[in-house]
Amino acid sequence: MSENYRIVLCDDHSVVREGLRNMIESEGGLKVVAECSNGVELLEYLRAEGADLVILDLSMPRFSGLELLDVLKPEFKNLKVLVLTMHKDRDYFQKAMNAGVDGYILKDDAFDDLMGAISSIRFGEKAYSADLQDRLDESAPESPEDPSLDILTRREAQILRMIASGKMNRDIGEVLGISVRTVEFHRANLMEKLRFRNATELVRFAVSRGIV
Repeated sequence: MSENYRIVLCDDHSVVREGLRNMIESEGGLKVVAECSNGVELLEYLRAEGADLVILDLSMPRFSGLELLDVLKPEFKNLKVLVLTMHKDRDYFQKAMNAGVDGYILKDDAFDDLMGAISSIRFGEKAYSADLQDRLDESAPESPEDPSLDILTRREAQILRMIASGKMNRDIGEVLGISVRTVEFHRANLMEKLRFRNATELVRFAVSRGIV
């Protein structure tokens, strides 16, 4: 691996990004090729330029890291995703694991832990904060008990989560790279498949199933 490993930082705090860039680029073979402050910027960059690894915060404006995870892995097949967050609770960790992240490191972990995670992910391994290791056995995705969830496509599930999070059709289309009309088509399919009459019922369903 003689070429630099291309890393994109996505965090809404510029001070955090600057500190990460300085630390990461002090190591040989690693290059921070872009910094993004929100999910829209990240998707625009990846669709134009690509990258090897995204270091992603979970709490950001416009679109959260959890919402982005629904898009990143399906759209960018070879992209690795390392979550770097302050969230220690099992719910965030569970959702990130279910979305297929390659690593989950806490912001209060040591610098060596972060660099070790980047190295592990670069060579095809997974990497998790030592504080969260005891949760791994409980983090495997579970099959939904409600059979109505099984009839949703991956895209419909993505859109359902975004609707339940309060996103408008235009915003959903921007993140997913599809037209507003396509979003409306998927939205109509959701209503028909789940036999709901309005968006309020969709939101209640999503919340009750832990989709948001």
